Amino acid sequence: MREHKEIVIIGGGVMGTSLAYQFSKAGHEVILFEKNEICSATSSCTAAMVLPTTKKTVPFAKLAWDSYALYDRLEEELDYFELDRCGGMDLFYDEDGRKALTALAQMHTSLGHPVRVMDREEAVRIEPAFHYTDAIGGSYCPEGGQVNPFLLFEFSHDVIRDLLVNIIAAQTVIAGR
Repeated sequence: MREHKEIVIIGGGVMGTSLAYQFSKAGHEVILFEKNEICSATSSCTAAMVLPTTKKTVPFAKLAWDSYALYDRLEEELDYFELDRCGGMDLFYDEDGRKALTALAQMHTSLGHPVRVMDREEAVRIEPAFHYTDAIGGSYCPEGGQVNPFLLFEFSHDVIRDLLVNIIAAQTVIAGR
């Protein structure tokens, strides 16, 4: 009988590296595939923003918020990890976008995570860089955060490798039978 379950993770960004850490720490054999370099795609393009309010169904939203809570543990356990709960905003560009983000804001607020929808002027006051977009407003969650991308890179290369996670970089995964 096997003592460990093998776990395959596809994607070596904020979520993938965090999952690899948690599973390997719990004693599971983990292999992580990343098509480029670790933390080089979405995590680097979003400056490692972590914003659970983008989840569109209650089950996924609950899972996202539960996962987000794990970042607090990572920060306590590791010198290589830092989460700044600076808030997060999602923009909308038309009335359909406003309606969609209003529905998401209501759902996440009902789950205990306050999200408010605001007009362009208020969004620009919170994040002046949005002045340069065509957005007409946004939804803002003060609980959103940003993982320090430099420490995330160190975390993924040093801590995860020390836990003997097998990382396969520069490898595309293709579904097959």
